[in-house]
Amino acid sequence: MNVTPSASVSAPRIGRSFQRRPRQRGATLLELMIGLAVIIFIMVVVLIGMRSLNDQLDRSALLRYAPQIKMNIAGMREGLDLKQLTTPNAVALGAFPAEIVVGTGVDAIVKNPFGGKIFANGTTATIGRVDVGQGFALSFTEIPTSQCAGVVRGLAPMAQGIWVDDVATPASLAAAPANDAVVMDPASTIGIELVKLAKVCSPNDAKTVSVHALMKI
Repeated sequence: MNVTPSASVSAPRIGRSFQRRPRQRGATLLELMIGLAVIIFIMVVVLIGMRSLNDQLDRSALLRYAPQIKMNIAGMREGLDLKQLTTPNAVALGAFPAEIVVGTGVDAIVKNPFGGKIFANGTTATIGRVDVGQGFALSFTEIPTSQCAGVVRGLAPMAQGIWVDDVATPASLAAAPANDAVVMDPASTIGIELVKLAKVCSPNDAKTVSVHALMKI
């Protein structure tokens, strides 16, 4: 009698086999500091870009006001002695857009988009090719040095002469401005002197300058 050998059955393994998972770790202090530094750097770049854009917008606004003011004063030329022109007089005559005028009478001031002021003063002497009573100086104070050259270039097509200095409250012109401040000679037709422009728009310590344009009407 043949006996068929019985198959060997192995007993099932009790329990499950577990795979070891990699242990998660938190960010180190150094990694957090690096991440924070990157965020701060990005914020600084964005803020600088916004400041630059705002300055460019302010410059564009200023250069829109300048020809409007010149045209308004030129329209009042008949019967107006420009030697006596002052900022309060010009305000009273409506030479400046109402939205940039603060106050009335002798206390009136005119604000420019950069936060400085705008002045209009007559000439009491012949300045270059501008005879007495035939022109006036339009001055803009507290212009950021980064926008100085752009303002000068924008004013050049409508001006007879331009100079840059640190005078905060300009008065009537009784003589030609100091030569080292002049970037566009009222007595010449050369145009802007680029070497002088680069110098006066980059003073050693100042962050702002005053830009003056001699207008002939």
